[in-house]
Amino acid sequence: MDGNKPYFISEPGYRRCWYGLQRAVEIAKALNKAVIFTNGEPSVVVGQHFGLPVTTITSGEKGTYPPELISQLKDIYSGEIVIALDCDYKGSASALQLKAQLAAAGFKVRAVNLGLGDKGDIADFCKLHGSAATETVYALPDLEVVKEAQAAASPTPT
Repeated sequence: MDGNKPYFISEPGYRRCWYGLQRAVEIAKALNKAVIFTNGEPSVVVGQHFGLPVTTITSGEKGTYPPELISQLKDIYSGEIVIALDCDYKGSASALQLKAQLAAAGFKVRAVNLGLGDKGDIADFCKLHGSAATETVYALPDLEVVKEAQAAASPTPT
């Protein structure tokens, strides 16, 4: 709150936990849509305000979730998952790692490209799309497809 970095500092010994999971599952079931994993608590607040079934794990964007949190997820949700992390290298890399972990845990999962500028996130996506954010997010291209298309469009060195 002082405006300095890092923005969030956890107390020593803090253990990561779910943020907004129960509400995300309720919204997803009501919409008959996938739960969306996003990058942080502020994105969960904004996303849920706009009607998106978003959740996150506290303490930043990581490529894997602790096994006990995957177990907690399995206890209350078995549906599809969409991963929509930040639009930067860390977010893309983390999304692809998380996709692999969740698929190995038995979930049907996809990682998507929000199509925003560097560091754009779900909160920015909601600001851009407003009430259409809920439908628009599920139509986004897969993150891998976007990366392959970008590589194919790049000039080949000679």
